[in-house]
Amino acid sequence: MHEQAVILIVDDIAANRNFLGDILMSQGYRVKAASGGEEALRMLGNERPDLVLLDVLMPDLNGYEVCKQVRSDPATGLLPIIMVTALDASQERVRGLEAGADDFVTKPINQAELLARVRSLLRIKSLYDTVQTQAGELAKLNTNLAQRVAQQVSELQRLEQLKRFFSPTLAQHILEGDVDDPMRTRRCEVTVVLLDLRGFTAFADIAEPEEVMTLLRTYRAEMGKLIDAHEGTLERFTGDAMMVIFNDPVLMEESASHAVRMALAMQARAGEILQSYRRQGIDLDLGIGIAHGYATIGNIGHGSHLTYGVVGRVTNLASRLSREAEPGEVLVSASAFTQCERSVTALETRQVNLEGFVRPIAVFRVLGLRKTAIQEQRWPVRIFTLGQFKLTVQDQALVFSRKTQRKPLDLLRMLIAHGGVRVEAAALIHDLWPDSEGDAAKVTFDSTLYRLRKLVGVEDCLILAEGKLSLNQTQCWIDAWALDALIAKIERLNEAGDAGRSISNELCRDLLKLYAGHFLAPESNESSVITARDKLKAKFIRAISILGARMEAHRQWDQAASLYARALELDNLAEGLYRRLMIAYREQGEPAQALNVYRRCRDMLSVVLGAKPSPETEMVRASVE
Repeated sequence: MHEQAVILIVDDIAANRNFLGDILMSQGYRVKAASGGEEALRMLGNERPDLVLLDVLMPDLNGYEVCKQVRSDPATGLLPIIMVTALDASQERVRGLEAGADDFVTKPINQAELLARVRSLLRIKSLYDTVQTQAGELAKLNTNLAQRVAQQVSELQRLEQLKRFFSPTLAQHILEGDVDDPMRTRRCEVTVVLLDLRGFTAFADIAEPEEVMTLLRTYRAEMGKLIDAHEGTLERFTGDAMMVIFNDPVLMEESASHAVRMALAMQARAGEILQSYRRQGIDLDLGIGIAHGYATIGNIGHGSHLTYGVVGRVTNLASRLSREAEPGEVLVSASAFTQCERSVTALETRQVNLEGFVRPIAVFRVLGLRKTAIQEQRWPVRIFTLGQFKLTVQDQALVFSRKTQRKPLDLLRMLIAHGGVRVEAAALIHDLWPDSEGDAAKVTFDSTLYRLRKLVGVEDCLILAEGKLSLNQTQCWIDAWALDALIAKIERLNEAGDAGRSISNELCRDLLKLYAGHFLAPESNESSVITARDKLKAKFIRAISILGARMEAHRQWDQAASLYARALELDNLAEGLYRRLMIAYREQGEPAQALNVYRRCRDMLSVVLGAKPSPETEMVRASVE
């Protein structure tokens, strides 16, 4: 409990010690103080506080030296340490983390931020202490070491077996019991994707075995990455063929859409891999068939040679479609297309007679993804978190006035801060009700979730399954999600070189429109929200830097200056953007404007952070004068 926590404040200035002590004691913490690094080390030799607030600049031992000595002592090696400084955070943070600090706050102190970071580290310490206590109890109970080793070896062997078919993360979840055992026999509705590498038999007949092996290794490795990225399950690969399953063992909405997206990505990647072979006159290409339907899934084999297997008409249909597909084609069955037609454009090519099927089968050739699928979709729920917190349902903004709505909205904000998808209910309870325990915490969570669902009023908007809470991605649009997708697109275009230059201005407009302000500011200052806020802010600055660098490379200095200036309106503490704006004005022959930018940068850093411009910024200023 936080009222029992003891916090040691280390600072050579009495006024600072008293200021920090007053803040912490007002929240129920017990406080001890040391006037320097050496006194702090002596105190730590005799007693153990729960957390240390450590100043950096002290006359005897500076904070970095104290931190290193604390970390070198096994007795205090895991003691939480927050370093406090008025120096440049961007430079000193790295030194502090290298010295072993757990967190970092800058002067002048933001009380809400300080308390949030203190609470976060104390919770982590409490959890660690609990784990240590439980570990000690378990050690007493584990008297049969041979049995423990055998069990661990068995788990490792099972994990390695699962990794043959599932991504490492999914395999670990299966082993830990978070996902149903995939080896249990069951009947399930699945989407099956079958890949057929055309021309492989002829290539293997004329090529050396080493060349064949090189092709297969590259092909399987690259396709495997795409399978994991799209959350598919590799059922088997034999020679050049692969079978991938969607909707088992992890259930997903519109599994056929996931399958088609993966197939199109595979065709694009296969084209890159096989291009060098085609230049040599070797005709290699990829045909893909996709079918949707019911299958029986479970163990196939005997003894120690059991494997994950899928059996049914749907697998046969996918196999026949892959053979029917022309090189570079993706063919889907009618049932698969029905499920994904909102997001995919396709052409019904023909009714074909497939081997083993009595009646002709309707076949659709995939042309691509609908380019306007996202824009045309009318989202039942839209949530704005950047620069404001706003919730609209069926295009009508909800007005929050009653005090009873505060906790449901806090739950919604915290869910989004954790990513919004498959968030552990335990993590949300811990953040929102840290003092609640056991059944009382669960009852509070269930009641708040019920009120939130009632407030939103959209069926299946919030999904609780396997102890994890999610916002339904088919029902909800969140500006933070849209921002993440846009930044990912910018990064892909940047990796592709000049190919995206013509749409840079459009991307700039979209980016600045989406990032209307910092994430959930100023509504929330919990540690999880602050972490998510910092991540989004860093991504935004990186995207601005990418677009600005593209403009600079083509000497579009006026456009770059406009971009940096607009971005600084949204984040007026981004020192790197001040430097780029100074350079843009300098290159346009406007030194006075550049120096104005420097003065604004200097003033903002001094007033808000109590810091000075970095040496890099000073170098740019010197180049302007």
